[in-house]
Amino acid sequence: MSEAACHAPDPAGSPVATSARHEADVAIIGGGLAGSLAAAVLGRAGHRVTLIDRHAVYPPEFRVEKLAGDEIGLLRRLGLLDCIAASANRYEQVLNVRRGRVIDRTYGEQYGILYHDLVRTVREQIPSAVDLVVGRVTDVQTGPERQCITLASDGVVDATSNTEAALLWIECLNLPEGGQRIVATLVY
Repeated sequence: MSEAACHAPDPAGSPVATSARHEADVAIIGGGLAGSLAAAVLGRAGHRVTLIDRHAVYPPEFRVEKLAGDEIGLLRRLGLLDCIAASANRYEQVLNVRRGRVIDRTYGEQYGILYHDLVRTVREQIPSAVDLVVGRVTDVQTGPERQCITLASDGVVDATSNTEAALLWIECLNLPEGGQRIVATLVY
């Protein structure tokens, strides 16, 4: 892939420049919880970030998230717990019941929230400098200096190889060095 340009191929196979072009330090594919959290954290840290998702607003689905323990600590460290807690239901005790009998109780700070509300709340914390590109990824080309992401709409996201941003995200998640492959939403 050329260092100077990132092109979307035309149907005949020869590269053509596209008018829908975005440049970023970090491109994040998928705007669910992990992608939205990465965009918020990296955007706040001053990186040029592009978040790519099929939906401008995450669609409702029948799915609930329980936040407890280490998740609460991580969200607190990232400065996101207060806004999420404002949209969630807080509770201090969980009863696990089987066949009408209480088998155990869990105590401590916990929150329940619909998944789409959780994603919406995190997306609201993404800095305005972060680009949200609504589209479907059809191709990812990687290279030592640049990554090129092609969208079904013929749009292109051109991302530099920003190891610093990936390491910041790994540090936020307390992943071991080299764990950037675990966070598949980052293209750097």
